[in-house]
Amino acid sequence: MLKLFAGRENIDKERFIYDSIKERGGEAFVLVPNQYTLVAEEQALRYLETDCLFDVEILSMNRLGLRILQEQGTESVNMLDKYGRFMLLSMIIREHSDDFELFSRAAGKVSFTSMLNDFISEFKQQDCSLDEIDEMLGESGDEPVLGAKLRELKGVIEAYEEAIKDRFTDSEDYIAMYVGAIKDSKLVRGKSIWIYGYDNITPKFADAVMELAGVAESVNFIINRS
Repeated sequence: MLKLFAGRENIDKERFIYDSIKERGGEAFVLVPNQYTLVAEEQALRYLETDCLFDVEILSMNRLGLRILQEQGTESVNMLDKYGRFMLLSMIIREHSDDFELFSRAAGKVSFTSMLNDFISEFKQQDCSLDEIDEMLGESGDEPVLGAKLRELKGVIEAYEEAIKDRFTDSEDYIAMYVGAIKDSKLVRGKSIWIYGYDNITPKFADAVMELAGVAESVNFIINRS
């Protein structure tokens, strides 16, 4: 079951969450952005009026995903983080330097590699596919510059996917792994899950939330309302 709660940004969301957890009882997961977990733990201790969290666990979505994969014995993968991808893209750009026309002057710059790193991350988090790039290419007939950009970006993505195939799992594919494992997870089955602090929701994150809602006792999503 998925429940959405909307409130203005200045509302004390933590008090609402932990008062609700105390009222309902049972075990609960509280999911927050990775960089906010320490603060969230401090808030939990404060509002639950305790020195130790027993039935409440503060996690990021990715950390919960890791726990689910560990539960099922499928967490052992060769992970490629954004720094590893940057290094791999640098190598790909050097090897394919002759394939660049529109981006030829930028191809040797760190800023260009960083741009591609961010682009691929966003591309995969938004569940985009190369077929969609092909569709855009088909519609770019009157815009040759746009067509050239799309072709060169597509070439980089294809080379990147080929380079990691059967060797590495990047963070975006890792999300897809644990999303697929949620339905069989005993870890979250019957638990109460609270999610807050997220400003941007990607399609992959939304997929994880919906899968959790099908297994957990309840998934409670707190969003800001302007």
